[in-house]
Amino acid sequence: MGYLFENIEKMDIQEERRKTKEARAELEKTKAELNETEMALAKAQKEIEALKAQLNKKG
Repeated sequence: MGYLFENIEKMDIQEERRKTKEARAELEKTKAELNETEMALAKAQKEIEALKAQLNKKG
């Protein structure tokens, strides 16, 4: 049975927890940026539709 675990690397649980916390924080930051980008895109699409409506009225 000792041979089974002989070549396994030691694992630093605190380090893994820190990495997980950092990864989650980065994920939340990226989600917030994505949300802002989606809102900007929606705003731009509304502006384009308004401009198209103005062009259709003129022509």
